[in-house]
Amino acid sequence: MSITNGRDAALEALRLCRVEERFAEDALTIVCEELDTREAALAYHLCMGVLQKQSYLDFCIEQYRKTTHMQPVLLDILRIGAYQVLFSDKIPTHAAVNEAAKQAALRSPSAVALVNAVLRKVAAFRTTPPKLPANKLEAVSIKYNLPLWALNIIDAELGGDHAEAFAKASGNNPPTILIKNPLKQADFSQLTPMHGFIDAYNYDGQVTGLRAFQRGEFLVADVGARIIAEILTAAIKTPNPNIWDTCAAPGGKSFLMAMLLDDKCSILSTDIAEKKLSKICEGAERLGINSITPMASDASKALPNSLFDAVLCDVPCSGFGVLRKKPDIRYKAQNTLTRLPTVQRNILENASKAVKSGGLLMYTTCTVFKSENENVIEGFLGSHPEFSLAPFEVKGLGIRADGMTTLLPHLHGTDGFFICLLQKAE
Repeated sequence: MSITNGRDAALEALRLCRVEERFAEDALTIVCEELDTREAALAYHLCMGVLQKQSYLDFCIEQYRKTTHMQPVLLDILRIGAYQVLFSDKIPTHAAVNEAAKQAALRSPSAVALVNAVLRKVAAFRTTPPKLPANKLEAVSIKYNLPLWALNIIDAELGGDHAEAFAKASGNNPPTILIKNPLKQADFSQLTPMHGFIDAYNYDGQVTGLRAFQRGEFLVADVGARIIAEILTAAIKTPNPNIWDTCAAPGGKSFLMAMLLDDKCSILSTDIAEKKLSKICEGAERLGINSITPMASDASKALPNSLFDAVLCDVPCSGFGVLRKKPDIRYKAQNTLTRLPTVQRNILENASKAVKSGGLLMYTTCTVFKSENENVIEGFLGSHPEFSLAPFEVKGLGIRADGMTTLLPHLHGTDGFFICLLQKAE
């Protein structure tokens, strides 16, 4: 069946995620290849929306469907329809229901009446939501589509009402942030800077087609990534420093460090996946950055032939800080994360060997779990007395840290990032 519209593209993308275990971004790239911009945008909106809200959509649907057994494709059709009637202000309910019925008719004609009936009843939940479980975390898990095991950890580690606030913020659509490129001449006078950041701007719309993007006048990045780059570069006291970005692809933090240092530096940007290096090359060329050298390398084993003024270990992690951008992460099983601290510690251990005396070592993740953050650092420091925590400040967010901090979506408006800055003794 050829794909000619956004709803069918979203349905096929969900199938690819479910059956072939593809990431949503990859699935959408495949199914939207032949669609025009408008239909591709609809597919992205619906697929990502369903993945963000799936547990709540399923809970609403289950109030009215008469069978516990349903073809996966029909359940996906119901999810797409329910997302539209409950969360999309621009799509009328009757249009969403009719389009879902058309999709069902092509795949299982006998189910058209069921799809029609369920979606018309679910639409009432827009004004009168269904009654959720009495247990608060169970209710939060359903409402904001975050695994109960993850909520239990966040509740235990952060306390208070952080679990619900984090879950709610992680279900919002992420803003598009433009970071102004100081290496290029650009006019941003029509945009309002984000509070506390003179070079970061909110933008509403697609950016890749903008001439300013093609000319490299800005980088699209979360403010949290910008903060990481600023903390590290501000702490470097050596002119024209050499820096190793150990897990660099697709290059965002390397670009940000180069921009903040006015390209007066030397950055080795390595990644274990050689096929991802082209993204670093393309980005550096577009932004007019000459200080970056991409190279394929396993940072947990290999070492460059030189020592560095600063080393950034932005390590692989569970990703629970970037749920706004990558809703697929919600569906990871808890036991798939158990190996990560070992991987992270191995990278940190190996990379620390490349730090000059008096140099800096930064460890960052885009997750909020202590097992991947504070615990890794505590273990590392316990066996490396030559390193110590280095205090830093984030002026834009009013943060003063004694070497470690965690940025949280509901508190700071950024993605979730753990940041730790270490310094090696002279």
